Amino acid sequence: MAVDASSTILATIIGAGAGIIGGLIGAAVSLRTNTRTIKIENITKERAKWRDNVREKALWVQRAAVAGDRSALDEHHLAFTLILNPIDPMDRPILALIRQLKITPDEPHLTEFADRISLLLKHDWQRAKWEAEDNCFFESDIDPKPEPPRTTYEQFKREQGRKK
Repeated sequence: MAVDASSTILATIIGAGAGIIGGLIGAAVSLRTNTRTIKIENITKERAKWRDNVREKALWVQRAAVAGDRSALDEHHLAFTLILNPIDPMDRPILALIRQLKITPDEPHLTEFADRISLLLKHDWQRAKWEAEDNCFFESDIDPKPEPPRTTYEQFKREQGRKK
């Protein structure tokens, strides 16, 4: 009888331990999933707002350049300085173009500005999709897809030349 009681107690303890461990694992998985979902939603929303802001400011630059409004171009340069990455080698030419439009608001500079903004927006959209696929939040993932590369303006122009 003592053997039956001790084996029942042992079985109860093992069962309770397994239940607790299972509950902890479930809670950890749920926490990870919820955290990932919240990060993805927030980052995706903020990226969408940022892209809309860049589009709006690009239109302001276009209008100011066509109107020859140097003062407005100075303001727009500042606005872009605050929303672009100042150390990114592909963002700096956008800022330089806004300055150049103060001096020479011609069609080639306006076209290059529009192309560079388009490439920036396309890259950010690709990154948002990549992040939504959970490729960047977990370093422990086996063989995650690399972040999408940003097409340089020079690559873009070469491809445009080949299409003609």
